[in-house]
Amino acid sequence: MSTSWRVNLFLTYIAPWFSSPLIWYHQHVIGHHAYTNILGKDPDLYHAPSLWRFTPEVRWRSAHGWQWLTTPLIWALGVPTLLFIKPILALRSGFINRVVRIFPGLPKWRIALHAVGRILVWFSLYGWPWLLFPGRPLKALVFSLLPITVYSLWFMVWSQINHHSDEASAHSVKFPVNWYRHQVATSQTVAPQSFLAFLFSGGLNLQAEHHLFPAVNHIHLAALQPKIQMAAGRHGLHYPSSDNVFQAIWKLFSFLQIMGERPQPSPKDEMSPKSSRSTQLKAARWKTLSDRASLREL
Repeated sequence: MSTSWRVNLFLTYIAPWFSSPLIWYHQHVIGHHAYTNILGKDPDLYHAPSLWRFTPEVRWRSAHGWQWLTTPLIWALGVPTLLFIKPILALRSGFINRVVRIFPGLPKWRIALHAVGRILVWFSLYGWPWLLFPGRPLKALVFSLLPITVYSLWFMVWSQINHHSDEASAHSVKFPVNWYRHQVATSQTVAPQSFLAFLFSGGLNLQAEHHLFPAVNHIHLAALQPKIQMAAGRHGLHYPSSDNVFQAIWKLFSFLQIMGERPQPSPKDEMSPKSSRSTQLKAARWKTLSDRASLREL
């Protein structure tokens, strides 16, 4: 928005209703954008691991078998979690999803200011209806929960379909060969020619372009998209894309179903009496995805 970091910092606080700016800076900018789908680096691979499994690296739990059904509920709670639960967990542990470290030595005044900000945001979402509609609890409840729930569902749909699909996640690696190729291979573009998709996603439908040029205003991404796709084809690089949002959602839920399957130990592990169950499961975590897409070198 500006060449001044102070102006940019101030602007992050004018629309604080989808995440704490402090947490978003660490999770999204430092973690996700720099290390997209990189194992052990991208915090977006490790959201709610007891309920969600986006990578074989996450230990399988029985709840993962139902994640393709429970995801809409998780989406409805996604933004409130980013607003209130995630900051508490991050400041207590010092990490975002045990991957990205919060700045060590964060001054107490900064933490206090952050807490005051969270209280004000909570009141702007959940507090004012109870003051505006005294004696009408049902109406106050609807005004408290419905707007943020709809907003959360909308935001989570457009943020999750961009990187979690079989074709994009197949490129999850520990050490990418080339950062630019990796960004294209792990980002899915959705309905690039659709103005409505661009409008309702805020430009998130042009995900590869957004990741390659994060400092470019999203209004210019549509002009970049055909050039990026052409360059990818010229260099033999797969450019993940979906024709519309429904196709992208189908890919996401198909991928969630794949990741929800219980890994099976390999025959070699089953025949080895010295192989413990934990060792067998650790070796099998990679089996589900690798059976469907090779973790090929970019």
